[in-house]
Amino acid sequence: MILLLAFNATATTSATETIQTPTPSTEELLTINMRDADIGSVIQWIAEQTNKKIVVDPRVRAKVTILANKGMTANQAFEVFLAMLDVYGYAVTETGGILRIFPAVQAKSSPKQLVENFSALGGGEQILYVFKAENVSANRLLEVLKPLLPSSGYIAAYPQSNSLIIADEAENVKRLVALVRKIDASGSIDIEVINLLHADAENVSGLVLSLLSDTTGETFSIAPDIRSNSLLMSGDAATTRRVRQLVKQLDQPISDNGNTRVVYLHYLEAKEVLPILKGMGAAMQENNRNAGDSSDISIEASESSNALVMTAPPSMLDVMSRVIEQIDIRRASILVEAIIVEVSKDFSQTIGVEWNTSLSANDGAEALTNFGLRNIDESGAVSLLGAGLNLGFYRNGSLRVLAQAIANENDANILSSPRIMTMDNEEAEILVGSNVPFITGQSTGSSSSTGDPFTTIERHDIGLTLKITPQINEGDSITLDILQEVETISEATTVANDIVTNKRSIKTKVIVEDDAILVLGGLVSDDTQELVSKVPFLGDLPLLGGLFRTTTDTVVKKNLMVFIHPVIVDSDQISDNVSRKNYDLMKSLQEKYNTGKFSVDDTALPDFNQFKPQEKK
Repeated sequence: MILLLAFNATATTSATETIQTPTPSTEELLTINMRDADIGSVIQWIAEQTNKKIVVDPRVRAKVTILANKGMTANQAFEVFLAMLDVYGYAVTETGGILRIFPAVQAKSSPKQLVENFSALGGGEQILYVFKAENVSANRLLEVLKPLLPSSGYIAAYPQSNSLIIADEAENVKRLVALVRKIDASGSIDIEVINLLHADAENVSGLVLSLLSDTTGETFSIAPDIRSNSLLMSGDAATTRRVRQLVKQLDQPISDNGNTRVVYLHYLEAKEVLPILKGMGAAMQENNRNAGDSSDISIEASESSNALVMTAPPSMLDVMSRVIEQIDIRRASILVEAIIVEVSKDFSQTIGVEWNTSLSANDGAEALTNFGLRNIDESGAVSLLGAGLNLGFYRNGSLRVLAQAIANENDANILSSPRIMTMDNEEAEILVGSNVPFITGQSTGSSSSTGDPFTTIERHDIGLTLKITPQINEGDSITLDILQEVETISEATTVANDIVTNKRSIKTKVIVEDDAILVLGGLVSDDTQELVSKVPFLGDLPLLGGLFRTTTDTVVKKNLMVFIHPVIVDSDQISDNVSRKNYDLMKSLQEKYNTGKFSVDDTALPDFNQFKPQEKK
């Protein structure tokens, strides 16, 4: 090493000492005008003019040229000297008041003085400066500044204190620090408060952080204020704008009062749906408890408004609402037309019934007859059960044509021709008959507390009963659950003079096609008829008339047949057609009845097309 001027061996003061440029002894203006001068001579001259201690690396060798005809102070001359060293590829550091001059390629590894301000620094000294950013992430600043630093410089970020460590010539460091201060000032913290109206601040804050954690880095922060249900947010403009839009989408009202939802049913009854949903709710609640969620589920039915009130987490409410939507649908209706007739044994062959099946009572058909309180004649029941239940189809026309054919037969007696509309899987019942009292108990008075005689009775419906439960299957087939009963009062009496009834019953389940005519038969009973033969006039004489007349009991077998015609009504058009058909039938019968008795114009029903549905207000 070449030592110029005096080298003070004790000049190893603290590295944080600020560089002090000594004031020259005189204020003389210096003129530098050198051409191809030896760099060592120039260094020696500067040391003399500035009173600096300078250590020169042996590799510092060059011929330099400095042209400055205008006079300058010693400090200005020193700045020109530093610029010259930079141009020729040399660097300068100062430690403990001693300048070191060496090739610039060693600048990164050379010791540098740590400075705190730039007030007395020259432009070419190698210095170390620490800048603490207040508002912008040090890592983000590093990305911006690194391309601006020369290869001999050094810059690094220290995230723990959000600081930058910069090592380079003082002039470059000044320039970079000035730029950093502007960037850091423009990114000053601006806290924005977002008040939430519907969503929970803590939940929204967690969602935002999880969604943006990989893209916002250290420039964005968000925190919930639970007390005011608001969000405190800070960050750069682009990120806060994205977060603001995201929060707006999340802060939406949940329909039906959050975790409580009221669902009004259109077709089903609330009490019918309630057990289904309670079963679902119990299963979902058990699954959630296994997963660590203890949310409660409550489902109640309001029968007056036919609505369900459900309280549950939103996800469960959505599941139950979808189930309700799928099951609360408009069910199809079934029009069931029937003709119940007593006919002779061979009548079915006359009208063309196709018998397909014979079912015994054990196969789902049931036949009962002649049951009463006592002394019941069961002979008819044996013949009925032995005959079995016959199933067949009538394919020779409509039910109306069949009714006309039956009416023209002397051996046929139409007991009833009911017509009823019911919904899918709902029971329909028709009863035509009387409510008859039956004695269930009596007292002569001796055994009663009051001493008065009394009789207790129960009333039962006696007549013709038809119960049908239709169920629509795939492919427009219909399953019919049929119960047909014909119950009459028998002329036979018992010892107690109680009422005896004769009952014929069909109970079966069959599958028929839509618009087909099903025939149920085979319930045969014996009807005893009394035939009187007498000589005219003489047979009517009192006392002696019995000699001129004979009485013969004839047993006539009667077959109870039921013709059932189911029609699926699954649209307004079909319903309108059915109504029109029945209405026209009533109108034609009325016109036929009124012919010759009343003026048709005065009494006839209006045309069906005149009926229009009233508009809803």
